[in-house]
Amino acid sequence: AAALSATAKTELESMRDPKLLAEAFGEAVSRGVANQFNGKLRFCSGISARLPYRLRILLGCADVIEAGFSQVDAVEIDADPGLLRGFVVNDMTSVLPSLSEVVNVDLRKARAWRVPLDDGVLYLKSTFMTKDDPGLEKQAGIDRKLTESGIVGNDGRGPKRSALKTMLK
Repeated sequence: AAALSATAKTELESMRDPKLLAEAFGEAVSRGVANQFNGKLRFCSGISARLPYRLRILLGCADVIEAGFSQVDAVEIDADPGLLRGFVVNDMTSVLPSLSEVVNVDLRKARAWRVPLDDGVLYLKSTFMTKDDPGLEKQAGIDRKLTESGIVGNDGRGPKRSALKTMLK
């Protein structure tokens, strides 16, 4: 048990190395289970078992710091080691999921905070989808139209749902 604990501690500490984190990001992208977006790794939480083990370690640590983190719908891991963001949506099958909460976890400081959102939208959903998702092409087309029209910025931010409905009318 002591050997296993030492190995786990070594692996966790290794995730502070930006090079090893970049390698894990690259591996997840090459497997087609995650995407890099503005330097961050994005994926839907349902594919966690398909991620490289180092990323699964980060997710496990986030779940220890913020119980229930593993229940979020989509995850973003910052290239700055230790910062994870979980997105809670009402209907992930929607092309424009309603975003109800963002769960932030800072592994370095072992702290977490939740930001409840009213009328939020998870934009650029395709950036969270796996390469083998049958709806990826359609979703990417919708996302592209939103950014090309200027409704959603290149950073993935856009208007609240109520303002979006007004724009689309």
